[in-house]
Amino acid sequence: MNRRFVFYGKMIIIGFLITTAKGCTLSKSVWDTRGWTQYEPELGEDGLIIQQTFNGLAAIKIGDKWGYIDAWGRIVIEPEFDGASNFSDGMAAVNKRGKWGYINPKGDIIIPLQYSLAYDFSAERAVVKIADKWGIIDKKGWFVIPADYDAIRNSGEGFVVVRNGGKWGIFNNKGWPIILPRFDAIGDFLDGQTTVLIDGKWGIINKEGQILVKPQFDDIRVFQEGRAAVQNQGLWGFIDSKGSLVISTQFSNVRNFKQGLAAIEQNDKWGFIDLEGWPVIPPQFDITLDFHEDVAGVYNGNKWGFINKDGYVFINFRYDQIGNFRNGKALVEFNQEWYQVDKQGNLTYQP
Repeated sequence: MNRRFVFYGKMIIIGFLITTAKGCTLSKSVWDTRGWTQYEPELGEDGLIIQQTFNGLAAIKIGDKWGYIDAWGRIVIEPEFDGASNFSDGMAAVNKRGKWGYINPKGDIIIPLQYSLAYDFSAERAVVKIADKWGIIDKKGWFVIPADYDAIRNSGEGFVVVRNGGKWGIFNNKGWPIILPRFDAIGDFLDGQTTVLIDGKWGIINKEGQILVKPQFDDIRVFQEGRAAVQNQGLWGFIDSKGSLVISTQFSNVRNFKQGLAAIEQNDKWGFIDLEGWPVIPPQFDITLDFHEDVAGVYNGNKWGFINKDGYVFINFRYDQIGNFRNGKALVEFNQEWYQVDKQGNLTYQP
């Protein structure tokens, strides 16, 4: 069998094979990222699965074993594993006979196959499972957070949340406990803060574990631009950094403040309020995006357009899909073609 698979640059060229119940092979072409046919695999009755390439190598399954190929399609690590993940931080998780460990790009086993589950490395840390407990290891295989926990997940900004006995706590990525498990739930960190749940009520803590907002709300979001969205009895409002309710709970939905304005929903229509709660743009749109570069995308139930901070529709409703403005331009779809539009409404074709 010709075991060569073709890539374009560092992006995997996709190919796959289906073997029918009668053993007949239906092969599909291998394409590059531009859709050009590069290779018609002649694989007999072997199964072929190619994952997306990372760091120049991609996991590939031939028959029932996994190995790795480089960006030229050459096999660099022979298929010998029962499972394999992509390379991340220079290491990949691999499985043999139900146990996971880690290899380097040469195929050398760096961390022995000893875990019941193992996830990709990120920032030189990986989540692993031994029996029914979870922990975190470094790239030498040493436990940074011991495998003593019922659940564990990354929480952003270098923090990890762990669960034991139904309660959640927080560690930093060096393995130091910030808060031992005592919360019913913990959100993800953003700007050094996260949401926590105690006895059915949500509050906010900072990265040192200090309570910024006492748990007292049915739902809450972290502070942005000095305001945090809070919900009680199904309605949303905003509190200030002292925890005082400065915009009463009156909206069916809200989003965080961006560029001094927050999107709010009332009676199934969206508009915007300022930091004091004034309806700068009354609810009138079916959907809105947040403001970026003083412009927000809005949807009228049929097409998308753009408004400024006065609510003036300065780019008319004509687009099927849009993105936010970046560096003076936004992606838009018009007549099934993609363009860039500037703030004067001029279109540039986007191939």
